[in-house]
Amino acid sequence: MNLYELIQQRGIESIGRFYSTYRGIVITSDDPDSQNKVCVYLPSVLRGVEVWAYPKHQQGGPGSGFKWLSPREGSIVYIEFENGDPRHPLWSYHGWAIGEMPPELDKPHVLGFITPKGNKIILDESESGVLTAIIQQNIIVKS
Repeated sequence: MNLYELIQQRGIESIGRFYSTYRGIVITSDDPDSQNKVCVYLPSVLRGVEVWAYPKHQQGGPGSGFKWLSPREGSIVYIEFENGDPRHPLWSYHGWAIGEMPPELDKPHVLGFITPKGNKIILDESESGVLTAIIQQNIIVKS
């Protein structure tokens, strides 16, 4: 079997390159290096493997940046690999399964976030244009 036939029959993964997007299950987001990496189990890669993956869509530099909540244990994330190399995994958020999206966010003109503890900031970009903020803890504003 030549290389072309091998790839055609078994996929590019058969030669050790992974150029697709794979679903992974978060094992832990307790990153010992404080880089917002997550340890993920990938059942469809190399017959099941655990990897520490770096965040793909996170803005950050020395002393500044923006960080979303880290995915919790058992969450689904998407995994890709830099240049198809399984030694360089990257994670990105998966989204909601059917019925999981909070009703407050279930409109195309609404954006916002809701934390696991119920803290909410909702922006409605429709003509009524409402901002809703519900904070479960004390609010601290520093200037």
